[in-house]
Amino acid sequence: MKKTNMAAALLGLSLFSGPALKSASSTYTLVTEPDQAVQPIYNFISTATQTIDMTMYEFTDTAGEQLLAQMAAKGVTVRVILDQNLEKKSNTAAYNYLTQNGVQCQWANPTYSATHQKTITVDGATSAILTLNLTSQYYSTSRDFAVIDNDPNDVAAIEATFNADFNSLATTPPTGDDLVWSPTNSQSALLASINGAQHSLLIENEEMSDTAIVNALVSAASRGVLVQVVMTNTSNDYATQFSALTKAGVEVSTYAATASLYIHAKVILADYGNPNASVFIGSENFSNASLTKNRELGLIISDPAIMSSISTTLTSDFTGGSPWSGSQANFSMQANPTSLTVAAGSSGTSTIATAVFDGFNSAISLTAGGLPAGVTAAFSQTSLPAPGSGTSTVTLSANSSGVPGAYTVTINGTGGGLQPSATISLTIGPGVTPGFSLSANPASVSIAPGGPGNFTITSTIAGGFNAAVSLAASSVPSGVTATFTPASIPAPGSGSATLTLAVSGSAAAGTYSITVTGTGGGASASTNIPLTVSSVND
Repeated sequence: MKKTNMAAALLGLSLFSGPALKSASSTYTLVTEPDQAVQPIYNFISTATQTIDMTMYEFTDTAGEQLLAQMAAKGVTVRVILDQNLEKKSNTAAYNYLTQNGVQCQWANPTYSATHQKTITVDGATSAILTLNLTSQYYSTSRDFAVIDNDPNDVAAIEATFNADFNSLATTPPTGDDLVWSPTNSQSALLASINGAQHSLLIENEEMSDTAIVNALVSAASRGVLVQVVMTNTSNDYATQFSALTKAGVEVSTYAATASLYIHAKVILADYGNPNASVFIGSENFSNASLTKNRELGLIISDPAIMSSISTTLTSDFTGGSPWSGSQANFSMQANPTSLTVAAGSSGTSTIATAVFDGFNSAISLTAGGLPAGVTAAFSQTSLPAPGSGTSTVTLSANSSGVPGAYTVTINGTGGGLQPSATISLTIGPGVTPGFSLSANPASVSIAPGGPGNFTITSTIAGGFNAAVSLAASSVPSGVTATFTPASIPAPGSGSATLTLAVSGSAAAGTYSITVTGTGGGASASTNIPLTVSSVND
């Protein structure tokens, strides 16, 4: 590999006067292939009004070529970097067409073994980071993803690196807020993601030859992390690695090269459903060349919507493949929601879902650990029958002595000699003083002498109040009598009673305010009822 002076000046760095501030409005949008087809990428390109900067490993999409030419014809400055070290033959048609149609096209810096990056930046403000190439022949069968990222720090870093690469200048790419670059920090970043996992790793990749990555996955499974790998098995290229992984307890699911779905995505979903969850999406394969010699780009984020979608897709892909010989039966657990906030004296619920893999067939018992003082856990089902897949609702109740603070509750599943777990972040807030409130319906009434009027008095309890509530009326005008049916709302004090106001002929016409008071359990509450006594002629 040709070496360049890493101290060379970075062309275009002057475009950025300083690091951009990460905006609270920064967003990440996921595109999933082949489900959504390539149209979202075309739509993204079409939003450009000023510039389009694209780095693409392989470009054989004539519709994409024509779109870039159309944007250039509209006055948009379009610049494209295409790989030449491995894909020059495939890219030459696109290179020639784009160059002839107003696009500034450059062959990638030959310093790198390959420029395998797939990125599109529009107007210097938003970047699409892709696992897919613009290769139309694979759109309908390839599992791939793209993330559209408008984080200013990320986009500035991508543009600074593009300017250097466009002119074949040496640079150490800035990492922005989320970026993972090869050949600089990708191997260390991906190893940190794998080594930091405490509960689960769900992975898709096209290659599995990097020894450091394989060893990290083996280590993760050995320390009890549920590791699931989904790949296309082409000519048993990674049979040795698959055997090492499954021997350590990694679940490996493969697709035949002739299957209708080809796993081309490069994704690591770590600890999904837990507070420290993250997802890597990018161009980096698990190979030494990809991680240490190529130009590659990915990102690691914790966007809840993206992680949820990735989890659904990768889980479906995993169950749709065939277990590699030696894969061990296993199960996973997820909590939803993963965090609860309850006041002392109240409770909250989370649904615990289990999924089984590779022939697991055993009942799963559920228990809770790490409960703080004053908190109890109750399951709607303490055991999920064989084969073990199902759901149970756990109710975490904090009594009045619960100490406010943040805690982590671990939900353990035990079955078939295995014990995966899920965690719930529990926050206990200040307790609610036991008590009740009263309300009246209707809010007011007008009664003629000789006539009755009825109100419904409702008692609503809070904070674990549990006592009978006795009702009484005061400020009742002369000639009016008040009767409650019943006179007391039984424990726990939640319910209603009817208040009947009888107005005699001696009652003076006018508007009055009657106070209804409830007492019980050392608490009291009241509500006022406007009463209008109308004249006989009314």
